[in-house]
Amino acid sequence: MSLARGARAVGLLVVLVSLCGCQYRWGGVGHPQIQSLAVGSFANESREAAAVASLRGSLAEMISTEPELRLAQPDQADAIIEGRIVSIDQRAHARAKTRDERDAEDDGDAYQTVLYRVEVTVEYSVRVPGYEKPLLAARRVTGRSDMGNWPDQQVFRASALSRALGDAATQVIAEITEAW
Repeated sequence: MSLARGARAVGLLVVLVSLCGCQYRWGGVGHPQIQSLAVGSFANESREAAAVASLRGSLAEMISTEPELRLAQPDQADAIIEGRIVSIDQRAHARAKTRDERDAEDDGDAYQTVLYRVEVTVEYSVRVPGYEKPLLAARRVTGRSDMGNWPDQQVFRASALSRALGDAATQVIAEITEAW
């Protein structure tokens, strides 16, 4: 019994030493002086009117679910995220054959788009209130979402756009918390 306990203690010690050697540490990986973030203003260079509101909402949600951050008003925050939506693009992502060889009158095949991809490019920076130079200079992320070919494209496009903006917001907050 004592031999098994000793082997277990040695194994635990080896694991602890190896974790320290890889520079693992307990706690958050964010900047120690940034405890609260605010979502500032975002410009919209796309044709989607509701894109900024959706992006700001997604950023606020991501900040509030991040364990080491607190969502705050801009006048009370340690740092503020600002930026712009650079572009929103929708393109065909996958195609499927729509007829068999025996159905075709000629040798050509007919294909139809069955999956579209919505991509949103967001540029952001993080500044500390009272300082002119940004804490994080302008960076770009691209959020992506796929949507099928459905009868009512506008409803599914709006949903895919919201998911793509949420993906971009996730990347923004991950880059902010892991930038140090």
